Amino acid sequence: MQLSDAEKTILRASLMRFDDEREAMAELFYANLFALSPNLRSMFGPDIAGQTQKTMLELSAIVALLDDTEACRNMIEDLALRHIEYGVLEEHYPKVGEALMRTIEQVFGTNFSQEYYATWRKAYSEMSRIMIAAAYPEENSIAV
Repeated sequence: MQLSDAEKTILRASLMRFDDEREAMAELFYANLFALSPNLRSMFGPDIAGQTQKTMLELSAIVALLDDTEACRNMIEDLALRHIEYGVLEEHYPKVGEALMRTIEQVFGTNFSQEYYATWRKAYSEMSRIMIAAAYPEENSIAV
């Protein structure tokens, strides 16, 4: 992902803050996601808490690899390919991003600077761009 050193530092620092608010964030994130896209609820089992653990671990692993661009990209692309198996479609990514940003705002409010919000928006945008490109590459079409 194309992030500055300062942005990487922000992501790492905020992940530690997220860890302290994990339960509240999980509850709000999924509530926000399902409010924005009720049709996505059926993609998740009843164990949302377990899903939250997986999400936080994946996010932490990606952030840990930010300095190794190739390894980070490979992890994100692998994540994208696994999400295809779960039924994730390209059009789901914007709603997930919107739910994430709403959640951050609700949990941290004014205790989370605009710089942090902007960094998370940029990071999610970059990550989703990589995931979409990996999961839904343009098909080579033959002109008929």
